[in-house]
Amino acid sequence: MAPAAINQARFAAVLTDMFPPGRAPLIVCKPPWIPATPHSSLDNAVYDPGSRILFRFLNEVPDHLEPGGEAWLVLSDLAEHLGLRTCEDLLAAITEAGLNVVERLDTKPTHPKASDRDDPLFEAHAAEVTSLGRPVRR
Repeated sequence: MAPAAINQARFAAVLTDMFPPGRAPLIVCKPPWIPATPHSSLDNAVYDPGSRILFRFLNEVPDHLEPGGEAWLVLSDLAEHLGLRTCEDLLAAITEAGLNVVERLDTKPTHPKASDRDDPLFEAHAAEVTSLGRPVRR
């Protein structure tokens, strides 16, 4: 059997604040999910005070997409279940950014906290939905 062809596509990793210069056909973002203050560097993966990263992404992504390009947003609704952000706030931010979600794929958690009734956040984890949304320019 002959070896499979290897795609020799090139890429570059760029350290930047949010977006590198230029435009892209696809931009994917998985911002921290909880709008609260981080207390360690590890917390930065989960906590985003005031949803600043999320809202900044939504506001700036249209300027960084190629014509016909797509933004993919991976986001949990755990903040909504904990009363830290409302679904209406998120939908308003999407609308204010001039975006429209054209497709959304949802999944329920399978991690142990979603079934551990002794966990203080059990109800929120059990109700949590993580979505891959495709917001595009209107």
